[in-house]
Amino acid sequence: YIQGFFDTSVGKKNESGSYEKIAAQLGKLPNGVMFLSDVTTELDAASEAQMETLLCIRPGNPIQTQANRFKSITTFEEI
Repeated sequence: YIQGFFDTSVGKKNESGSYEKIAAQLGKLPNGVMFLSDVTTELDAASEAQMETLLCIRPGNPIQTQANRFKSITTFEEI
């Protein structure tokens, strides 16, 4: 189900334009892409670009103070 891996080559992770570029590289509209992250600022930017988002809660990662604003998962089975 994972169609790509994108790092900072498309832009900053906290800018919505980066997620628009990701969707374009996948040949999709942003609203046809689900973005998963364990960082809420990244989810904010992806949401602003109209992507569906999920917050990944993983052991050992810093607690995200704004986590309640996002649907969260702890395993891929929850998608």
